[in-house]
Amino acid sequence: MRNFYCSLARILIGVSILVMAPLCALPQGATATHSDPTPVEPVPNPCPRFKAGSVVQQPPALSSSNGTLNVRFSYQQTTDSVGRLLHCFMTEDGLESPTLHVNPGDTLNLTVTNNTPRPAGELLDPPNCGDTTSEFTPPSNGIASVGSSLNIHYHGTNVSPRCHGDNVTRTLINSGSTFQYNFKFPIDAPPGLYWYHPHVTD
Repeated sequence: MRNFYCSLARILIGVSILVMAPLCALPQGATATHSDPTPVEPVPNPCPRFKAGSVVQQPPALSSSNGTLNVRFSYQQTTDSVGRLLHCFMTEDGLESPTLHVNPGDTLNLTVTNNTPRPAGELLDPPNCGDTTSEFTPPSNGIASVGSSLNIHYHGTNVSPRCHGDNVTRTLINSGSTFQYNFKFPIDAPPGLYWYHPHVTD
């Protein structure tokens, strides 16, 4: 059983959830000392889903160490057995959309490579932080387009809206592109449950 000892409130961030809780999880594995701008390679068999009737497990988790959390995501897509298009964040070692644990005052360095297929059409947008055009995935089995371009929005967190922060209106990461998020959580950030997810505002 793991012990939890911490005097600071913990922020847990997950695509399922960004969380600040009064308990802290212990770090799971070593992290790099800085963000890595090299592209993140696609991971085999992305976006796994639980089989019908199986027990749902807690999502994987990554924790900050010495005031920093370094994460590298491959954004990928696949089609399930009934033709639904699935998108997800995968770490290089195969974790899907992990919960991210950070303390107030910590820095998140997140590198994301959009490894979704490049679509045929493009919609022009003004210059921005990242790519300069927005790409769209055609509908699949009657499902509306969800877009190939992405950015990450950090719900509830008080982080910078500037480039490389929570800039959802001016950031595009297109197919084949790699982008880095680097921002510090406020030292007075309250504990709680938060959420990160991909989207593009057109």
